[in-house]
Amino acid sequence: MPAAPGLEVSWSEAAHLASRALNSAISTEPRSRRWWASQAWQTAGWGVLGLASSTVDAARGSPGWLALVHPIEATSLFAAMVFLVVSTPRLRELLLFLAGAVGFAFAHRAWLRLFSFRGVPFEQSALVAAGLGSLLALAARAAASERGSEPRAWFHLAVILPAFGMAMGLGLDLTVPLHGWARDPIVLGLDAGFGQPSFAVGRLADRHPALLTLLSLVYLFLPVVMAAMLVLEKRRSVARQRGLLRPILLAAVVGYALYQLYPVVGPGPLFGARFPNGPSSLAGPPQRLVEVTAIADPRNCMPSLHVAWALLVYWHARTLGRPARAGGAFWLASTIFATLAMGQHYFVDLVVAVPFAALIDALAGGGAPTRKIFSARGRLIATAGALLAVWYAILLLAPPGASGGLPLRLFALATIAASWALQARWCASALSGPRASV
Repeated sequence: MPAAPGLEVSWSEAAHLASRALNSAISTEPRSRRWWASQAWQTAGWGVLGLASSTVDAARGSPGWLALVHPIEATSLFAAMVFLVVSTPRLRELLLFLAGAVGFAFAHRAWLRLFSFRGVPFEQSALVAAGLGSLLALAARAAASERGSEPRAWFHLAVILPAFGMAMGLGLDLTVPLHGWARDPIVLGLDAGFGQPSFAVGRLADRHPALLTLLSLVYLFLPVVMAAMLVLEKRRSVARQRGLLRPILLAAVVGYALYQLYPVVGPGPLFGARFPNGPSSLAGPPQRLVEVTAIADPRNCMPSLHVAWALLVYWHARTLGRPARAGGAFWLASTIFATLAMGQHYFVDLVVAVPFAALIDALAGGGAPTRKIFSARGRLIATAGALLAVWYAILLLAPPGASGGLPLRLFALATIAASWALQARWCASALSGPRASV
């Protein structure tokens, strides 16, 4: 039956409308005159989300997030300092930052003693204090600025990153009681076809403590790099539809859902002290699942969100000049080595992260609904989505003891090449379309 006149909507227009709806939820500028859609209320909502997440986790008997002892939360807070620096603070805001940072440093150490956390280094308290002091100074600057001004936009972004980190922390902590069994044996077996890269890179880093320290810092300071990228995008007036913030947040939501489908703890937590110098195989007959009730680490390996985020950073840095591109490439390469060296991921986790990141980037990116842009975007969505589905079919259907061979290695290479090439083609098409200020 033909559609009623006036109700025909093309696929490209529907995708454009969905993209606009997603953009309005996280925009750094007010999108409506309604009070609940204003930037001030969005900022307050993010702040409430972060505080509520930490409080709920503390109520569950895990006061670590409330006490700000997790390093990734400290670096998420510290990222606020990036926005403070680029906001060109005045003297009174600098004094407020200094006073706040000193006060928060003493308060954080007292807070740690209250919760009996003895092993948290002072450097971590300094990161927390600098972040909280930056938020305080940014809040003062935003309060004295007009609606829609740049200081308010910086404050909005500075609140999002730590709130996002706290919410993710709660979500990842919840994967522990939700999944007492993990699918590590399958991924470990498939990794054998690639030569167990996590164990190989782990042994290399284990022989060079300075390298392992550098890789650990790269792994933990990803929120700071995200903040720097968001600043560069705004300063270069990158189109809102190609901004980095939306794919970062969407990757977290979709990635967390996939963790429930395929829970994996990673080689480091699974093997404990035996990683990376012990045998890279599990005792007993081949199995599909392994009990992990005694492991407190999240089941957050498949896919690697750290590598997916680093890919998004690099892909978006390519349009921001050579220094940004070089920095993004360094961070991507370092993140790949860090996830393997620290035993956080298997190699297959990283391969699956490539079509996952490409799919997320295309879904989160909007643009004018023109045939040229959406043709490239449609091919990327279809190809990356199909590749992701095939990988999960392999992971779910692989028999116990299955080992990856030449066909799997070729498919991994094709997955990376196809996702990378189509993402680059879509990015070039999108950037050739109409541009809008951030």
